[in-house]
Amino acid sequence: MFFQQNIIQRRRNNIKQIFLLYLYAFCINAAYFFPTYFGYFVILWVPFFKSLAYRPSIHKVGSLTVLFSIHFLWLLNICIKQSDLCFHQILGLYGILIGIYLLHILCWIYTYKVFAQKTDNLFIQKALLTFCLTGYFMTVETWGGSVLTVPFGYPLMHPALPIANLFIHQKTDKSGITFKAVRPQNRTIPSFFSALEKKYVKKKRTTQCILASPETTIDINLHIHNEEIKPCYQLLDPNDILTIGSIIETSAGIEHALYLYTNNGCQGWFSKKQLIPFYEYIPPLFIHHPESFQIFLSKTTPFTPDRSNKENIICINNQKIQGYICADFFVKKISIHPDATLLIIVANDSSMLPYAAHLMKQYVLLKCFHLNVPVFYVGWQNSLKIF
Repeated sequence: MFFQQNIIQRRRNNIKQIFLLYLYAFCINAAYFFPTYFGYFVILWVPFFKSLAYRPSIHKVGSLTVLFSIHFLWLLNICIKQSDLCFHQILGLYGILIGIYLLHILCWIYTYKVFAQKTDNLFIQKALLTFCLTGYFMTVETWGGSVLTVPFGYPLMHPALPIANLFIHQKTDKSGITFKAVRPQNRTIPSFFSALEKKYVKKKRTTQCILASPETTIDINLHIHNEEIKPCYQLLDPNDILTIGSIIETSAGIEHALYLYTNNGCQGWFSKKQLIPFYEYIPPLFIHHPESFQIFLSKTTPFTPDRSNKENIICINNQKIQGYICADFFVKKISIHPDATLLIIVANDSSMLPYAAHLMKQYVLLKCFHLNVPVFYVGWQNSLKIF
């Protein structure tokens, strides 16, 4: 009788622990999806990671599949809306992505388990847990977005993102700059001019006004359409600056560009160096497979990266501006120019689900709050000023 009761109790405990695994997975996703309400749930990464080390493989894989498949819903949404693949092909690619992330985290989990079992010292076990969990997040941020031979990071799983607002406090604005985001209803010059007129009010003020628009705000080459864009920059007061996300055509191909204007015209531009595989170009390994173009590029334009070594800083109206276009900031290690007085980051988050676009904004906050220069981030869904 006692033996049977012991078996029943053990089964109940196992069911309870397995239930907790899946509950952890849902709660961690809630932290990323609804950080305002559930941001603190991100600390559950610690007991979740530790519990995975001692649970049966089927429940490891099951709970992690729940975690990743929910977290990457933004990518599934883009696949469904923008690719020409059949639904079962999309699910197949999605499954491969989840499988890659499963293998990655399982390597760290088993590393922790193997070494933790070799010692009874609680301090060493906690140190191992910290090392393996930190190692996992660092490798995701550095290489988590890699596609075979295309190494770049995936920043949106950083554990500090859901709680960044809670422990990062903005400094008092002493920059003397007014920032405004300009987002037109469609990506044409007349629509942009209309949006600019609504945002930009000429008045006597002592502060400099900087108006910025997201990546690819206007989808024509502004370098050769100066007359069309002229009414926009002529609205500006002499000391103000306008930045427009657009494209530029070079001998190498079409590049993303961030143009900088004063009321005297274009003062220069930044070009995008890091492109997103399949979304903006086809990686070399897949270039000879036409079916690869069905993933995303069927509804977008293939771009080329800027391979020039030109200095990433432009001097305008007493400002030394450094600019980053989307992936140049999010998936590469940034290097702030020592002379920069202003950092402008633009992104195209129009295809992202709201939670992912919000995580992009949080990542900018996390990476830039300690800088000694003002930062202005502009996407289609969010904008952020950091002083």
